[in-house]
Amino acid sequence: MKNRLFVLILMGAFASGCSRNMVDWSVISEGEIDNWGQTPYDENIILLQHKEDDNRSPFLSGRPLRQAAQVSSLGIQAIHVPEHMTALELIAKLRSTDEYTFVEPNFLPSLPSVTYRPMSTHQIASANSAIAFNDPYESYQWHMDQIQADEVSSSYWGEDIVVAVIDTGVSEGPDGFHSLIGGYDFINSDNDPSDDHGHGTHVAGTVAQQTDNGIGVRGVAPFASIMPLKSLDEDGIGSTLATTQAIEYAVDNGAHVINLSLVSEVSSTPERNAVIYAQEAGVAVIAAAGNDGRTMTGVGYPAAYPESIAVSAVGYNERLTDYSNAGPEIDFAAPGGDVDVDRNGDTYADGVLQETIIDGSFNYYFFEGTSMATPHVAGVYAVLMGAGAS
Repeated sequence: MKNRLFVLILMGAFASGCSRNMVDWSVISEGEIDNWGQTPYDENIILLQHKEDDNRSPFLSGRPLRQAAQVSSLGIQAIHVPEHMTALELIAKLRSTDEYTFVEPNFLPSLPSVTYRPMSTHQIASANSAIAFNDPYESYQWHMDQIQADEVSSSYWGEDIVVAVIDTGVSEGPDGFHSLIGGYDFINSDNDPSDDHGHGTHVAGTVAQQTDNGIGVRGVAPFASIMPLKSLDEDGIGSTLATTQAIEYAVDNGAHVINLSLVSEVSSTPERNAVIYAQEAGVAVIAAAGNDGRTMTGVGYPAAYPESIAVSAVGYNERLTDYSNAGPEIDFAAPGGDVDVDRNGDTYADGVLQETIIDGSFNYYFFEGTSMATPHVAGVYAVLMGAGAS
């Protein structure tokens, strides 16, 4: 398969006239070709880092290449692919100069597969001794009981801790957040990181939904501040560039914890460099393992980087779910839910319950996935840091 993929790419290169330009394809390994064939990448943008000068404009055949963006703290440049070339051809030509630390595609990571069920809010949870606070739907948050969230004193609910949610954006509904601070939209390049999908708002709610406010549900660290950073579009698709920019923004603007409930099949040097940048700054990077049901060597990226905290998902029964990826890179398993069963007999599917926005309207939804497990861990990190841990 590797050789076949390599031959196919070479054939495509020759067909487009690349043979005339004498491209040295040996600088792209067969292993890379195999890996890059597993995930989509941007045909119009590549990512690179110059060995000598982080800000030096790259040249090709004596002509400057047009820059699309820069991740200044990391010395990473995003470069437009000239119209007469393919992304792979440009990568090969620039690598051949030996002037760059790396030259790679701009991969297009996405949300793990998302499954959810709406909650019928006409059925109000009755107050009982099992509910520590007055959030009426908390009795359906079995996942908060599983991690013993109610046993944490409000003195340690993450006050003064900032959790960056790098996702589809975050929108604030009636249940709301203690603090939703300014973020950024790296998809539309503006200061409005509103959620046009629903995933990011659900994730943020698990981290830090308000509690004891007489409305809805609770989060793990209700006093933590959420920094919304939109790196995924309305279809849940982003790019290595957007993820890298968002991590840089989070670190440079005071985040203590980063939640990454997104997955790619392949490793990316600029993305890993961004995770290392966060780790060296004392910022915890929590990432989802993915929802492909691979339990031996199935952990996706960025979770699989050694510098990330990788999270698998368990259900109400505290066992690994059928959909959850796992492998030696995993650091924690946390509640991810299962919307196909009702093991606790509360008349609702055993998903993770939070407020979110779907089709422009707020409601409470049961989601499942390692995307839901990850913010439980991010919330716990916020609680620990709120209690003084580094």
